[in-house]
Amino acid sequence: MDPARHAKAREGTGSSRIIAFSPARAHPLFHRHHSPPHHHDIHPRVTVTPSLPSNITIMIGQNVARASRSSLRAASLLGRRTMVTQEERWTLENARNAGSFIEGPNKVQLSHVVPNIEASWKSLSKEEQYGVFRQLEELQRKDWKELSVDEKKAAYFVSFGPHGPRKPITASGQGAKTFAGVVAALGVTTGVFYLMRANGGAPVKTMTKEWQEASNEIALEQKQNPITGIASDNYKGKGHVQSA
Repeated sequence: MDPARHAKAREGTGSSRIIAFSPARAHPLFHRHHSPPHHHDIHPRVTVTPSLPSNITIMIGQNVARASRSSLRAASLLGRRTMVTQEERWTLENARNAGSFIEGPNKVQLSHVVPNIEASWKSLSKEEQYGVFRQLEELQRKDWKELSVDEKKAAYFVSFGPHGPRKPITASGQGAKTFAGVVAALGVTTGVFYLMRANGGAPVKTMTKEWQEASNEIALEQKQNPITGIASDNYKGKGHVQSA
């Protein structure tokens, strides 16, 4: 019999045969571990432990890591505040309607828009903006050295300029306006406070210094709080005296 397929062994004096499978016939995805036979077992116990190859394990790990990164990125995008308004956002309808501004007689002339694109960008419609974007995109397919300085500036402005999601939240001079507003609010509240104090009448008699000093004398006579209070030894507090 082929020793590569079967292994024979005898145990004790009996005629029982112990047959173990050849490792060559085992499935490559499984490893076989033979446990030592007990004295009452006829056949040894064979435990099969599934084990994936290293390349499959690496592939699964990469997919899990990619899925976790995607979920984190989606959560961050959902929680991020965008400054793009509905009027500024390009839609598929704008892209379809912008065909006449990209090609044809109504094509947007870059020579008129590019030199002053920072000032004229807001005055353009969304279709015209998309047409300028597509034309600049086609220009950048050429050699970068062939583009003029204005075309390079326009391409940079459309991609990274202060518009859309990169539009500043506050306008220029907003810090000075905020500071002036805070100072004005503090001035108004201070004036209202002193106006109420001036028209509030005389203070309550129990808040006068004479009344409070008399309250201290009565507290000492009655030995109020002799442990830690005004009647205690080495007391250095003001007792009932307080600022009005």
